[in-house]
Parts: sequence; structure tokens; C-alpha cells
Amino acid sequence: MSNVELDSMIHQIIDSTDYFTVPDHVVEMTIQKLNKRILFQHLIMDLLYKLGLVLVCLSVFTGVYIWSKGLNYLDEIYKYFLTYGQIISEILILIVITIIIDQVILKFYTQSGKVAG
Repeated sequence: MSNVELDSMIHQIIDSTDYFTVPDHVVEMTIQKLNKRILFQHLIMDLLYKLGLVLVCLSVFTGVYIWSKGLNYLDEIYKYFLTYGQIISEILILIVITIIIDQVILKFYTQSGKVAG
């Protein structure tokens, strides 16, 4: 039996009987959970959109900078990243964690009360 058939059968059973009633708090809790899920998905999509914009801008600026300096400048950048790779990766991880906390987690918990109310 497919999900559509099962859903239609459940709707027929619910509509045909007066004995089955859903308490109001169950409906409110379900709506709250759906609102929170939609808000979380929206915040994640906003974060990915902003991240995409930043990465595209950085790649364009990097391409123009390397084009103006010459291709042998890539070797210098590569050596710099090899020398200071651990420090650079730690800083990038801290920046990513901070951005996720700021753009998703804090907004989720501050806006979820507004959405539900």
C-alpha cells in the first residue's frame, strides 16, 4: 500500500467517525515543530547563500590578483599555506563555528519563539 493510499484511508476513517478527536495541544505542538523545521531550513539556506556569495567573490578576487602578479605567485602562496597550514586551518575552523553559531543557532532560538507565538 502506498503512502497516498494510506493517507486517503486514514482521512476517510477520521472523517467517518465522530469518536476520534485530536486534542488542541497536539495540533499546536505539530504546528510548532513544523514552523521550527521550516525556520531551520530557511536559516541553513540563507547561510549557504551567503557562503556561496563570499566564496565566489574570493575566487574572483584571487583570480584577478594572481593574474596581475603572474602564475609563479601561486608557488609562493602554496609554500605559505604549507608553512602555516595548521594555524590557518584552526583560524578557519573558529571562523566557521562562529558563523554557524551566529547565523543559524542564535537566530533559530531567538526567532523560534516568535514563529510559534
